[in-house]
Order: sequence, then structure tokens, then C-alpha cells
Amino acid sequence: MMEIRFEEILLKEIIISMFLAFSVFPLNATEVIASGTGFAVSREGHILTNVHVVSGCSKITAKIGGVELSVQTVSLDPRNDLALLKISGSFSNVLPLREGTRVQLGEAVVVFGYPLQGVLSNSLNMTTGNISALAGLGDDASSLQFTAPIQPGNSGGPLVDSSGNVVGVVTSKLSPHWAAKNIGDIPQNVNFALKASVIRDFLESRGVEYLTKASAAAIPVTDLPAIVLGAVFPLQCISTTGTNDSKLNAMSRAESTSVEKLPGVLIAGYGSPATSFQTVFLEIENALTSGGVQIANKPSAMQQISGDSISIKNLLNIAQKQGSDSLLYLTIEHGSLPTNHYARLQCFDVTGKLLWEEKASSMGHWAPTDEAAARAVGKQLKKILKAHVGKPGLPLR
Repeated sequence: MMEIRFEEILLKEIIISMFLAFSVFPLNATEVIASGTGFAVSREGHILTNVHVVSGCSKITAKIGGVELSVQTVSLDPRNDLALLKISGSFSNVLPLREGTRVQLGEAVVVFGYPLQGVLSNSLNMTTGNISALAGLGDDASSLQFTAPIQPGNSGGPLVDSSGNVVGVVTSKLSPHWAAKNIGDIPQNVNFALKASVIRDFLESRGVEYLTKASAAAIPVTDLPAIVLGAVFPLQCISTTGTNDSKLNAMSRAESTSVEKLPGVLIAGYGSPATSFQTVFLEIENALTSGGVQIANKPSAMQQISGDSISIKNLLNIAQKQGSDSLLYLTIEHGSLPTNHYARLQCFDVTGKLLWEEKASSMGHWAPTDEAAARAVGKQLKKILKAHVGKPGLPLR
């Protein structure tokens, strides 16, 4: 029987529990390693969810109308944690984005999704609450704070108003473990969603024809499930790695291509929040590419893995099998404040010998948001990497 591994979801001093919002399962050959929620945003078959829901998947499936369908990734926006997926067919029921009236403080909202798949009911779940703040953590204007309870697996699900219009997409919750340690209290229903305005910009920039609808008279909350049914789906992230190591969280796609001969540096890592990790990760990719370093994998397709030594061991095994020269391992952690980011960059040869290690942080930099902190750390690491380019660990093409 599958077992939810909550201890793998909580990474160090994580403040926003990006990984608490999706379910993680033990990893075996052709095994579901994570699950979340998605919803239809166009009649052409487009599905919206979070980047962190589909990270590290060899295959993504959606259960639509009782049928499990394969889903393709169309576009990712790591900064806003939005992922656009697509099925080969079309949707008859699409959730409209709210237009016109702005979301009000105290407004009633409902979350739909498929939390704790394999543990709770397999049918559509819903929770109710209110908008508790018009901005997210650190006054992040792109997010809303709401009180409707969410569980692992709710990530990527729609936050709808009393008319059934989408006002946000569920992204994260305040970590009770971090709060208990650093504040001495347990937060109650402090959850976050990305605003519909950000979703709209994302879809427009990708040429997706979405629907909009003005807020109308409130519908009885018991009637809302019938409106969204058929437009909200459970998503499953599947790995075909063939490993039995249950300590791995979301392995990189390099695992499934380990038989290829891919010289150069293999890049991987972990960190929180997911958007900060992706920002710094892509900065490193750009720095190495522009410096002429040969990269063994496609870094932009690499995703986070669990932050323990067994993960490094498995990555080194991959590097050895595919003939890579080294492993570049990035970790990002929070400090005592939400926007204090600490990064560590380690370079190993394929035998596991540490060639060098560098650190960077957002301390001393103007970083009022996670995004600003990630940019500050990424900028430092890019400068640091220049001194290592062309040397052992970072071979040139």
C-alpha cells in the first residue's frame, strides 16, 4: 500500500510550503511520485496547474471523465509557478476567469481539487473560506491569501468565487513547522493563490483563448460542484526511473536518459520556495552556457530532488553511467526571515570527490520579496562561476 511521505515534503526551514501542497509517494519503477490538481482553461484542451506539480515527471496524466489521459507540457513559468498543459482532445466545460469586479477582502471563496490522492476520497473535494488578505507573503501583489483549508494535492486547483469564476490558482500554504519553530505558534489556514490577473497575462502571452465572466449573483455553495465538475482534474506525475530508492522525491529527467553518452557537467539540486530555486537554477544555466561550459543535461528541464546525500549518490551514478565529467549541485534554503535566501553550490567529480564549494546569500541586498532575493543570489553565483569556468568540474565544449 502506498504511503504519503510527509517528511520528504518538508525541506529544512521552508516557510511557504510549496511541497506541502502536493502529494509525494514512494518511488518505484513506473511509479506515481507526486500528484496535484489542474483545471480546464480553454476548449482546445489546455489545463492550468503549478510548475511544482509537474516537476521531475517522465510522464504526466490526468483523469478526465473516468479515463486516464496522457498530458503534454506546453509552457512553464517558474517565476509565477504556473504550468500550461494540454490533452489531445477538447473540453466542453471550461472554468471562466473572473472579470470586472475586483476580489474583496472577506469575500467567500471555494477551493476545488484532489488532495491526498490514494488516501482521501477519489472524487472531487471542496473546501470553503474567505479572502483574508489581498496580497501574499511579504506583500506579494501577485497573490491572494485565503482561509479555505488545503491539503497535499490541492496545488494547481482553482480558487473560485460564489459564482463559480476563477479568482486564483492554489499555490502554497504557510508552513506550520517553520512557524512553530520560529514564531512559537501554529498558523491557522494561511494559504495562498496566484491572482486571476497573473493567470490572464500568462495565458495571453501563450496565445490561449480563455473564457471570462463577470461576477454575478451568488450561487448556493452546494450547486458549485456541478458547475466545475468535468473541468477540474487530478494530475499524476509518473517516473519511469526503475529505481527502488524511496528517499528520492522528484528525480530529474536525466534519470530516464542515463543510457546516453552525455559528457559535460550534470546539473541538479533542491530548494524552497520552488520559484526561487527555478530562478537561480536558470541563472546558473545561462552563466554556464554563455561561458562555453559543456552541459550534460538540459538544465531547464531538470527539476528539484530531495536534499539528502542519497540523492547526490544517485545523481553521481547517473553521471557515471552517461559518461558525464562532474555534478554541479545547487541547494537553496530560507533563513530566519522570509526573504533571506542562502545558496550553496557544490561541484563533485564522478567519484564523489568534492572539487569545490561556493556560497551566496541575499543578506545585505535589498530583497523585499522571494523573487528579489532569488535574483540577488543568482547574480552572485553567476560572478562566482566565472572563476571556475574551464577548470575541472566545468569543462568547456
